[in-house]
Amino acid sequence: TPGNYQAVLWERGKNGRLLPCPAGTSSDALGINDPGEIVGYYVIDGDEGFNATRACLWTEVEGMQDLNNLVINLPPGLHLGWANGINYAGEIVATGIFGDRSRAVLLSPVNTGP
Repeated sequence: TPGNYQAVLWERGKNGRLLPCPAGTSSDALGINDPGEIVGYYVIDGDEGFNATRACLWTEVEGMQDLNNLVINLPPGLHLGWANGINYAGEIVATGIFGDRSRAVLLSPVNTGP
């Protein structure tokens, strides 16, 4: 479909690899850390407004995940639209939309293991 685009992982000496995303979406990768975790966003094609853009995390094991569904205790009314960067510790810098204003957001991983 014209206008659709998809995030690609380029590795030295290898062909580019498309990063799978939900059907009916376009995606863009904006950051990667040393362990290979990738952040960015996907856009639900046909939707309009801020909610059409969803911040996401991609890992080799889990694939593409919507950060709005992963964050524990996301404040009501805050929508994560873009994940802009990720460091070695897994902390993610994102852009959140609250009402009609954008906000910088820092997401820190929580150990949920035993």
